[in-house]
Amino acid sequence: MSTGLGAAPKTVTTYLEELRKSREGKPDPLREAIDAYVALWERALERHVVEPSDDRGSALAKVDGAGGLYEAGEASDVQT
Repeated sequence: MSTGLGAAPKTVTTYLEELRKSREGKPDPLREAIDAYVALWERALERHVVEPSDDRGSALAKVDGAGGLYEAGEASDVQT
Protein backbone atom coordinates (compact mmCIF):
# COMPACT_ATOMS: atom_id res chain seq x y z
CA MET A 1 0.00 0.00 0.00
CA SER A 2 1.48 3.33 -1.05
CA THR A 3 1.33 6.31 1.29
CA GLY A 4 1.92 8.72 -1.57
CA LEU A 5 5.23 9.76 -0.06
CA GLY A 6 7.39 7.48 -2.19
CA ALA A 7 9.99 5.01 -1.04
CA ALA A 8 12.12 6.04 1.91
CA PRO A 9 15.68 6.99 0.96
CA LYS A 10 18.15 4.23 1.69
CA THR A 11 21.16 6.28 2.72
CA VAL A 12 22.04 9.77 3.86
CA THR A 13 23.65 10.38 0.48
CA THR A 14 20.48 9.37 -1.37
CA TYR A 15 18.35 11.48 0.97
CA LEU A 16 20.45 14.58 0.36
CA GLU A 17 20.41 14.01 -3.40
CA GLU A 18 16.62 13.77 -3.34
CA LEU A 19 16.38 16.95 -1.28
CA ARG A 20 18.60 18.83 -3.71
CA LYS A 21 16.45 17.66 -6.63
CA SER A 22 13.24 18.58 -4.79
CA ARG A 23 14.21 22.26 -4.63
CA GLU A 24 13.86 22.63 -8.41
CA GLY A 25 10.93 24.81 -9.37
CA LYS A 26 10.18 25.82 -5.80
CA PRO A 27 9.83 29.45 -4.66
CA ASP A 28 13.04 31.11 -3.41
CA PRO A 29 12.12 30.96 0.31
CA LEU A 30 11.48 27.22 0.10
CA ARG A 31 14.70 26.60 -1.85
CA GLU A 32 16.62 28.58 0.78
CA ALA A 33 15.05 26.51 3.57
CA ILE A 34 15.98 23.26 1.80
CA ASP A 35 19.52 24.56 1.26
CA ALA A 36 19.84 25.38 4.98
CA TYR A 37 18.54 21.93 5.94
CA VAL A 38 20.94 20.20 3.54
CA ALA A 39 23.82 22.32 4.88
CA LEU A 40 23.12 21.09 8.42
CA TRP A 41 23.17 17.49 7.22
CA GLU A 42 26.41 18.12 5.34
CA ARG A 43 28.02 19.55 8.48
CA ALA A 44 26.82 16.53 10.45
CA LEU A 45 28.57 14.40 7.81
CA GLU A 46 31.75 16.49 8.03
CA ARG A 47 31.77 16.08 11.80
CA HIS A 48 31.22 12.31 11.45
CA VAL A 49 28.00 12.40 13.45
CA VAL A 50 26.53 10.44 10.55
CA GLU A 51 28.18 8.61 7.67
CA PRO A 52 27.15 8.85 4.00
CA SER A 53 26.26 5.15 3.95
CA ASP A 54 24.07 5.28 7.08
CA ASP A 55 20.48 4.38 6.40
CA ARG A 56 18.09 7.18 7.15
CA GLY A 57 16.74 5.59 10.35
CA SER A 58 20.21 5.08 11.82
CA ALA A 59 21.24 8.59 10.81
CA LEU A 60 18.19 10.09 12.47
CA ALA A 61 18.94 8.14 15.66
CA LYS A 62 22.52 9.42 15.63
CA VAL A 63 21.35 12.99 15.05
CA ASP A 64 18.84 12.63 17.88
CA GLY A 65 21.59 11.31 20.14
CA ALA A 66 23.68 14.38 19.30
CA GLY A 67 20.88 16.67 20.45
CA GLY A 68 19.12 17.26 17.14
CA LEU A 69 20.16 18.26 13.65
CA TYR A 70 21.21 21.79 14.57
CA GLU A 71 23.45 20.52 17.38
CA ALA A 72 24.83 17.72 15.20
CA GLY A 73 25.65 20.20 12.46
CA GLU A 74 27.10 22.84 14.72
CA ALA A 75 28.87 20.88 17.46
CA SER A 76 32.64 20.79 17.19
CA ASP A 77 33.31 17.64 19.20
CA VAL A 78 30.27 15.37 18.94
CA GLN A 79 30.97 11.77 19.94
CA THR A 80 29.48 8.97 17.82
